Amino acid sequence: MYMWEEAEFISVLGTDVYAWGLFAAIGALAMLLLLCAMGLAKKMHKGAVPVTFLLGVFLGAICSKIFFALFSFNVDVPFFGKMLPQVFTGGGHSMFGALVGGFAGAVIAARLMKQNPLDYADAFSVAALGFVFFARLGEMHVEDFGISRSLVYDFTARLPFAINGEYDSCLATYLLEAACALVMLGILLHDTKKQARPGNTFILFLLLFGASQIVMESLRYDRHMSFTFIRMQQVLAILVLTGGLLWAARRAGKGSKTLWLLFGMMVLISGIGVGLEFAIDRTEINRYLLYLAFVVLVSIPVCMGLKLRKREA
Repeated sequence: MYMWEEAEFISVLGTDVYAWGLFAAIGALAMLLLLCAMGLAKKMHKGAVPVTFLLGVFLGAICSKIFFALFSFNVDVPFFGKMLPQVFTGGGHSMFGALVGGFAGAVIAARLMKQNPLDYADAFSVAALGFVFFARLGEMHVEDFGISRSLVYDFTARLPFAINGEYDSCLATYLLEAACALVMLGILLHDTKKQARPGNTFILFLLLFGASQIVMESLRYDRHMSFTFIRMQQVLAILVLTGGLLWAARRAGKGSKTLWLLFGMMVLISGIGVGLEFAIDRTEINRYLLYLAFVVLVSIPVCMGLKLRKREA
């Protein structure tokens, strides 16, 4: 069997396997175990968990490749002008594509089982974070991937998430993302114990994951799915956060005027975020101050969404 020589391998029982692929497989197993636990909590019908898992993995894998092909502009895997099989055999994946496909699989499974799709979305929100955690850890085995800009302050090289090279140091953003996934997993597991209205945990996932990835994609400097200075997965994260906020407002009974005001606020926040990105790349302003401002900025819609979600719970 042909394998890419550039990829990093791990030997398992005398057989070489892709290192990232092994972590992704472990992540899928973690997702299955969490889905089993959530299946009991959400009283899913018999057979619902394996159906949800298989559909989620299948559609997640497909959408991951499609998103990568559609939104990658700096690699030789264009979606248009090539046959579809060539797109899928090329390297590269999109985490957002995988999650979109996974949630689509959960909704389809709910329809097949004739149960509430929001309960399945809640369950998959928890389970998906198990996959995200291990998939992010697996990125340590992909060369020059999931790393930040070179650190400009000497003391930052001693931070727990710093990688010290021969000529410079940078942050291992994949470790930060894994840590965020673990924290969010704990938050969502706690949230499910409250027996909230179906869909509330999914909204919480949209708010937290969207906001965290906006910041994490800013930290990343690996040019993954980028178009000039625009990181496409950061744009997708903004859409996820916006969707969570607007959905929370809608479920809280807010009218179209409020929804438009919130949408306008998100457009303004996105514009300020672009300004902060420019300042990070092009100015000498302290990056800690800039990223503190970034965190405060994305926290505004998260706090508003949580307040709206609580109001309608």
